Amino acid sequence: MSDGPGQNHNPRLRNIRERTKRIFSGPRKVAHRIYVLGYRVYERTFDNLHEVFPTRVRAPVGELLKDARPHLTLFQLRDATPAVEITSPAESTRIINFFLRSLGLRHVFYGVHDRGPWQLGVQPFPILIREADEMPSRGINLPKGDEFVRYVTARMPFTVNIVQRQAARRLVDALGTNRARQFLRMTLWESNQIVHTEFTMGGNQYRLQCQTNYVLWYGYKRNWDLNLIICHQRREEEFHPMTVLAAMMLVYHRRQIADRDRAIWGLYTNSLQYYYFHINEQGEYSAEYYANGEVRMFQGIRMLLQIYARGYELARGLKEPTSKPTEPTELEIGRTPETVYEPVALVFRDEYHADLG
Repeated sequence: MSDGPGQNHNPRLRNIRERTKRIFSGPRKVAHRIYVLGYRVYERTFDNLHEVFPTRVRAPVGELLKDARPHLTLFQLRDATPAVEITSPAESTRIINFFLRSLGLRHVFYGVHDRGPWQLGVQPFPILIREADEMPSRGINLPKGDEFVRYVTARMPFTVNIVQRQAARRLVDALGTNRARQFLRMTLWESNQIVHTEFTMGGNQYRLQCQTNYVLWYGYKRNWDLNLIICHQRREEEFHPMTVLAAMMLVYHRRQIADRDRAIWGLYTNSLQYYYFHINEQGEYSAEYYANGEVRMFQGIRMLLQIYARGYELARGLKEPTSKPTEPTELEIGRTPETVYEPVALVFRDEYHADLG
């Protein structure tokens, strides 16, 4: 926004304003860090007490789950149909907290040596780097305002397609074209999906839902067989990584009540910075950030590639080994306008064959 008449033209006044901002920003940061540390102590204490006395001590609503709560939309159901959106902060917080406690999720931290799900492979991917150079360039500085929106919107399809192609090449190398073809059709992105789940509290039925930018299906949609959820930053001034954690919790609940594999990944990104979340089968959730610089950006893309490859593993687990033909998945039968589909021809580009020698 341009400065109005008489604004910011006096260097002395501008310097005073900047110094005042710096003076007050320091205590705010310190206060926030104290709050975060205090909440983590509270969370750990009541986690342990709940484990020892599950009927007497309620599970806490974790720090990250609390931050994810505002990104959920809550409806009361009538005849299995959303009838009333609950917007009262006090009422929605009470109901959503009930839902969050029912999940039994627990925040965990991984150290330098035990990286858990965050262990990156060491294999270099020169073709991945070359294809990443095809993305729209940001220039010297990150775009601002509406330009930021157009920039992220333009880069995200490149990001998901580059990863899809490279993961597909590796699958074909491992299985051969004919055997891999089925899994290439099963494991695909879909854009602009709303994830949701239903639950009961006090005799009333509720629905929670969350908007996403991409989900990665590996199996049957009716079973919510998805491996990854992506939400991307919508505006320069907005930064809401917990949006994706909110969506992940809904899918986790869906698969929990169906007694299916509950592990799921999430990514919040602007195509330069990558903020990942993971919930494992035991309900332990963790986070890892790849930000600040080209090297970290490519580490974020490599993690995305590992997660996509995991989707192929899960797809194979649904279909192999079996002595009987299995029912095709919804994406094998037909794609929707939201399906992000890379034709097999694009998987085998000339430079890939050149790399193979």
